[in-house]
Amino acid sequence: MLYQTNIRRFETLASGTHANRKHFPEFCVLLVVGNRITSMKAIFICTLLLFAASLHAQFIPNSDFELWTETTQDTLPKDWATSGFGAGRTRDAAHGEYAVTIWNWYSYAKGRIGLGKKDMLEYDLINNGVPLPLQGKGTFTLSGEYKYVLGENGGNSETDDSAVVFVMLKKFNYQTQQPDTAAFTIKKLGPANAYRLFSIPIYVDRDSVDSLSVLFYSSEKGFCHSNSDGNCLYLTIDNLNYSFFEGLRTKANTNAEANAPFPNPFKDVSSFGKALSDTRLILTNVVGREVFTKRYVTGEEILVGGSTLPIGTYFYKVISADGIVNGKVIRQ
Repeated sequence: MLYQTNIRRFETLASGTHANRKHFPEFCVLLVVGNRITSMKAIFICTLLLFAASLHAQFIPNSDFELWTETTQDTLPKDWATSGFGAGRTRDAAHGEYAVTIWNWYSYAKGRIGLGKKDMLEYDLINNGVPLPLQGKGTFTLSGEYKYVLGENGGNSETDDSAVVFVMLKKFNYQTQQPDTAAFTIKKLGPANAYRLFSIPIYVDRDSVDSLSVLFYSSEKGFCHSNSDGNCLYLTIDNLNYSFFEGLRTKANTNAEANAPFPNPFKDVSSFGKALSDTRLILTNVVGREVFTKRYVTGEEILVGGSTLPIGTYFYKVISADGIVNGKVIRQ
């Protein structure tokens, strides 16, 4: 009976509009794997639609948490903001070798991890994240896999707490020189001793966005039991991804080639071309610290002098009305 019900729902989704198919990839997995379907027709349609959805999928930096930086004190995930307290690497991964786990520590301090390279002590959703140039209006969905083990959480019942995810899409405002919030949502992740899929849809009703911020908290309100070692409420995350549907689409940046630095590597001066509109250039070093920022008016050449930068590798961000151009520049 369940098989027949799911088949009918599958056929409805497969024949529906593109908007109706926005939940198809995750349902396709549940249908084929969960019901052990071997129908070639079902598998073939699933394959085609999963491929179509993948054309819209974009990968978040280090979304599978396979890349880590090891220091004398901590092991931290690359491209993510966290600290050695209440966060760490685990081999209990959904796929691959590693995943990331955050937890409450010192009984009540919440573990956190945020998308972006800024230090967690200075992290906030507005001023951190990664570039995401999108145009149009539609549904953006963050997805992934998680486990949430409560442990000794103050003796509360097993349904009395949850992990929390904050998702924010932004658009830079050139008048205020600050990002504006384009869309925002909060999702709670309940207890799960085995990996579960999660999906967080958020509707974008602005014409364009240019960046994404994601922040995970290990607990909404938990407190570790006084008889415990002070650690509890373990959230493990793996295989993050996002997709967009309906009217949303990737924004073509016409400044990408124009804003590529030349020469690169450079010794004295490197040019990022002429500003086609009001433009801001930001340079950060390899640990994510901002070392240079300057605004340029339309028609002004975007120049960086070697005398202002020590020898090394830098990551640049050219922000203009046409979007954001990112890349790497080397000063020799």
